[in-house]
Amino acid sequence: MKRVILITILLLSAAKLSYAMDWRGIVPLRSTRSDVVRLLNQCSDQIQACRFTLDNEDVHILFAAGLTDYYHHCATRLPPETVMFIAVRPRTKLKLADLHLDKRTLQYFTPSAPYKMKGYRSRDGLVVSLFKDRVRQVFYLPRHSDKHQCNDFYLNPESFVEVP
Repeated sequence: MKRVILITILLLSAAKLSYAMDWRGIVPLRSTRSDVVRLLNQCSDQIQACRFTLDNEDVHILFAAGLTDYYHHCATRLPPETVMFIAVRPRTKLKLADLHLDKRTLQYFTPSAPYKMKGYRSRDGLVVSLFKDRVRQVFYLPRHSDKHQCNDFYLNPESFVEVP
């Protein structure tokens, strides 16, 4: 019995590792608009994308139906309600340390030269942008190994960062 429980725990842990980082139970390329409606009671009347405020966060979720014509080949491979990304903008002042991320797993990048912005990305689908050492945006993208479904769309994760 102990062996069965241990194996179950290990399998569940491995399953969790194979997915991108989730935001409130929503996982890009794995979740759909119906998951967003069920878990958050949001986006019920939106087909391409939706924006809403939840707690202290402004949230933007893009669905496959909202992809531009440039990514038509990607949109045709996925169900139209597939979550492509989740963009979260904190409404409170947060520092990178407040996100409790292991900085050793993050890759640094500079999203813009004239502005004093910093960015970090991880292989599990997280992109964080900072301005004056405050978290400006957090993007939840698919894990690196899942991006093959729409590789062109996710080719440059830094491009998701909005420059002020």
